[in-house]
Amino acid sequence: MKSAERYRAWKEQKKQIEVSQDFTKKLMSRLYQHEQAKSKPWLDSQQFFGWLSGHFWAKAGLALAAAIIGFIRFVIIFCAALG
Repeated sequence: MKSAERYRAWKEQKKQIEVSQDFTKKLMSRLYQHEQAKSKPWLDSQQFFGWLSGHFWAKAGLALAAAIIGFIRFVIIFCAALG
């Protein structure tokens, strides 16, 4: 009996909750950001090239890899022309 009375008293008690004026705008903004993050591709080329342009050693490594690949292609074509 006491628990039922307590429950009714709790149910009738009004709570004071302060909600800011821009609560809905903040909520929808976060939902939109969450949806955008879910639909983002795994490999973002814009982000990769932005990272690459900011790091000297990354650019140097990419240039070295391109030079090695070009040299290997040159050797293969040279051997095919002689053979």
